[in-house]
Amino acid sequence: LLIFANTRERMYLSFSLSLASLILVVMHFDGLLFQYFYPAHPSVSFEVFVSSIASLYFFAFWFADDFLNARRHNPDVHRALRLFQGLAAALLASAWLLPNELTLGYGIVLCALGSLLCLMAGFVNVAQGRVSGRYYLLAIGAVTLGSLVYLALYCGFLASNPFYEAILKY
Repeated sequence: LLIFANTRERMYLSFSLSLASLILVVMHFDGLLFQYFYPAHPSVSFEVFVSSIASLYFFAFWFADDFLNARRHNPDVHRALRLFQGLAAALLASAWLLPNELTLGYGIVLCALGSLLCLMAGFVNVAQGRVSGRYYLLAIGAVTLGSLVYLALYCGFLASNPFYEAILKY
């Protein structure tokens, strides 16, 4: 946020907000979000979790659009990212308004398709010869790999060991 305050470039604001949303998601998985922010209201845990996921995707689509300069270089990708940004905002509203089962199904579809859209946006930029696409794919690949390892540990698909635990703490 300090870089955004100094430069006034929107890309730094969208990056900071998507990173803050990712931190909220990880805090939810670790139980810290509940422990520190709403311990007296355990009934809203699902809504808070879906809201943090929706916020993460909303700001991630915004960052991808800004970083890859999709509006100028690829208007179709720009429109798709903006559409999915609107869908993420709808997921945020559905977390509080619709039944949990509907929200969960909608959220899973949005996350899967949105992740593919972000990867596709990076590949389109690489195919156009833009260096920003390479950097974006490197970063999104690292985040995706880390997220998959974290989820595999959380769901019990990977056995917990000191190596994985140390990675997740740093």
